[in-house]
Amino acid sequence: MIGLLEKGHAFERSAGTSVGTIAVAFVAAGVEATGLRDIMGRLDPACRPAMP
Repeated sequence: MIGLLEKGHAFERSAGTSVGTIAVAFVAAGVEATGLRDIMGRLDPACRPAMP
């Protein structure tokens, strides 16, 4: 998604699963590629809910 944003693509609608949902939420809120790259880079994968 970041690569597409960097190339100027816009998304009318989008969906995701797991971490993709987080990225989609930020894009829907208007975060651009640079900001999204920074945010996603700061996520700690160890801090996610345990799956049953």
